[in-house]
Amino acid sequence: MKKIGTTSAVLLSVLTVFAVWKILSLQIKNPLILPSANAVCKNFLFLFADRIFWRALGNTASRVLKAFLISAVCGIFFGTLSGCINPIKKFLKFPLWIVRATPLVSLVMIFLFWLPSSKIAIFSASLVAFPIVADSCEKGTRAVDKKLLESLRFFCVPSLDIFKVAHIPQAVPFLQAGFSASYGLIWKAVVAGEVLSLPRFALGTLLYEAQVHLESASVFALTFAIIFCGFFSEWILSFLFKCIFSAYHKKKHFTKIDFANVPDHAQTPSLKAKAIEALQMNVCYGKKVVLNNFNFFVPEKKVYAILAPSGAGKTTLLYNIAQELCKKKVAFSFVQQESLLLKNLTLFENVYLPLKNIFSPKEAKSRALYFLEKAKLLPLANSFPDEVSGGEKQRAALARAFAYPAPILLMDEAFQSQDIALECNLLDLFCEFLKTENRTVLFSSHNVREACVLSDSIFVLRGNPLCVVKEFSANASRKNAKTQYAFPTQETVFLEKRIVEELLGSL
Repeated sequence: MKKIGTTSAVLLSVLTVFAVWKILSLQIKNPLILPSANAVCKNFLFLFADRIFWRALGNTASRVLKAFLISAVCGIFFGTLSGCINPIKKFLKFPLWIVRATPLVSLVMIFLFWLPSSKIAIFSASLVAFPIVADSCEKGTRAVDKKLLESLRFFCVPSLDIFKVAHIPQAVPFLQAGFSASYGLIWKAVVAGEVLSLPRFALGTLLYEAQVHLESASVFALTFAIIFCGFFSEWILSFLFKCIFSAYHKKKHFTKIDFANVPDHAQTPSLKAKAIEALQMNVCYGKKVVLNNFNFFVPEKKVYAILAPSGAGKTTLLYNIAQELCKKKVAFSFVQQESLLLKNLTLFENVYLPLKNIFSPKEAKSRALYFLEKAKLLPLANSFPDEVSGGEKQRAALARAFAYPAPILLMDEAFQSQDIALECNLLDLFCEFLKTENRTVLFSSHNVREACVLSDSIFVLRGNPLCVVKEFSANASRKNAKTQYAFPTQETVFLEKRIVEELLGSL
């Protein structure tokens, strides 16, 4: 019904234009100024029976395609560099402004001194379209979530894989829009360049000759033919891009899981337990000092929690510890407030990605599936993150963190914004994973009971700059965490009270 309505509206619009044209041509009564619609339609139909027109159309279309390829390749190259490296963006800002500000006629006149007439339209059109593609590519490159990229680097995912699974999918919509806009502009620029440079057998040349001979009906007919060919070729190009980009988005980048043949769990390589030691950390945001010669230590195979008021610097502390570990080349996992899963990868692929350069393909696959099964996500292994709930995403993030063979785990409010049932399930899952993969854990939270149920020790901190106010010994058993969280013991309630008092006192 909607399609029929749209078709009727378009048909009515076309008929209205022709009716107005007919009325105006009858009123003006001068075919040189405004030829009749009948004469233009007749000339338009004759064009498609003319060999010279087809030869000119082929040459012009070839120039359009060459100009589009030049602008696309150069635009992607310089746009990617600008998006990744700020100095290059600043360096290119002025040249791109000059290209945008220079009229097409000036470009053609300049190229007349340097190039043969058959090449002028190509290079002038590609120069006009190049800034559009470069801008689109730069925006697409910068649109990637910085936290997501940092998370992938924390998991030591190679740069080529990051580019393939993070940058390209994010840049695709921007590139699609840039290509569409630049292609339409290139058609106009190529024909305008041909009118000025007059190469042999070109639509622009035919247009110029018709104008010189005062054949206004032919000028109108050629103009409509150029519009029709440009629109039709742009539609074909957009359809091809849509198919290619859609196929890339839906592509299983590594492998699709066959549930009939799930391999056994690959054993974890022997991990030497490591303590978390971060010394002399200093962080300032303008005049605000967040960390000032801050030292932190967590013994090996212990679970430590940090509690502090919002804005005190818990996340900053964890990120700085992560960066210190990166500098020391100590492997670690990081679960953050958001799941930070790649939307174009399935849950399996998200867990598999950090493993594929550590294990053999078979071992990486079996290890990813083992932790997905532990997280009760095996039936959803081939689903994309947008197809599952928030709790399922966070369970997948936990599965990825524990599947990655690192002796240290950092968590930044990993269980926040969950209802009590989901939070209890996540706590149980965390404890279950910790039995299988014993690690040194440091996590931040606003939930005092969560810290009491999971931790061996709890640090209460305050900010400006961040410092430890007090340490509480929790000695959590982590057995049946769900029950302990929902129905705390008297000892847990008493510990909570002391911690809350300390937090209130630190405000």
